[in-house]
Amino acid sequence: MRSLIEEFGYIITALIVAAIMLVGVLFNMVIPGFQSYINTVIPEDTNGTFIEKVDRADPVITAPTSINFTTEQIYIDFKTYLTDKTIKAVNADGVDISTNIVIKPADANTVQFYDEASMSFGGRNLVPGAYRFLISVIDYTSEKYYGNSSNAYLTVTVKTSGLIEDSWEEIISYVNDGTYSQRYAVGAYKPLDLGSQGIVNMQIAAIDTDVLSSGSGNAHITWIAKELLATTHNMNDTRTNENGWAASGMRTYLQNDIWALIPTNVQNAIVAVDKTYYDYTTSSTLTCSDKVWIPSYREVGYGTNKESFGVIYNELFTDNSKLTEKLIDSVSYWWLRSAHTDYSELFYLVSRSGKDDNYYANNPGGVVLSFCF
Repeated sequence: MRSLIEEFGYIITALIVAAIMLVGVLFNMVIPGFQSYINTVIPEDTNGTFIEKVDRADPVITAPTSINFTTEQIYIDFKTYLTDKTIKAVNADGVDISTNIVIKPADANTVQFYDEASMSFGGRNLVPGAYRFLISVIDYTSEKYYGNSSNAYLTVTVKTSGLIEDSWEEIISYVNDGTYSQRYAVGAYKPLDLGSQGIVNMQIAAIDTDVLSSGSGNAHITWIAKELLATTHNMNDTRTNENGWAASGMRTYLQNDIWALIPTNVQNAIVAVDKTYYDYTTSSTLTCSDKVWIPSYREVGYGTNKESFGVIYNELFTDNSKLTEKLIDSVSYWWLRSAHTDYSELFYLVSRSGKDDNYYANNPGGVVLSFCF
């Protein structure tokens, strides 16, 4: 019969053997899993062995904080931005590691419009607004793995540059909440029913450009009609440009007759802005406050030799075709509010050829309605 000491020894031995077997099982389970994790994180060198991680300064990502994009473009391809180095990453050795960059949606509203495999963003159902992306990079090359990483955020602002589907009420609400600049681009347009003067497409000519007459900053959106009003009108009843735009019959016509045709909700959103005009009477550039107006010589891009200061809508009026598209067969020119610099009977105009011209103030010409929110 074995003693209690011998029995205890057998028990201890059995426990040790069981422990060794358990360690073996766990080793076979855990180590491959850990090795698999390593394979996904740390790259192999040409010999198939793993490079030791080294601590040092994080890589530097160079990227714009925002990119403007329109719904008419349909897609934006981030691979193009990586190829032309608009987005890139460099490690502490000065080595370009842009191929390690990963771009992923940072917000929930971005995910459904992004294809990670092709790094493309967009789609025909893309809603105007702001979409954020996370740019990340891990510092490694085919020779060394350092493991340091860096992140940066990029906002893609999607704007409408064609027909605006939003209602006027919605547009006004976006002006009021400050998101208008994230939604609309210069060139976007919205139909406006002016009753007897027809439906005209009001087109965005500028964002945050015109100076408010109140002195409190800039108007948010400047609108200029794509088409002429249904009826022509003269600048004055007689052949004179005396005291310029401020004293013209055209200005009074817009303020009274045309203003009355603008829907009330749009009227309430229109703000008074400072409008410059050349005045033959004083041989100088003057300013007056207007809620509705027609463009000037300077504003349409004809030059700065008439009005010596004031805004220029060069994003909208990029060439003469943008000026002549307003004309129809029965109207051969449309008026500008700038008086002629050398003659007291004339105002400048946009001719059918697209070049500037002038004519007697009492002749009827096309009218291009303009206003600001």
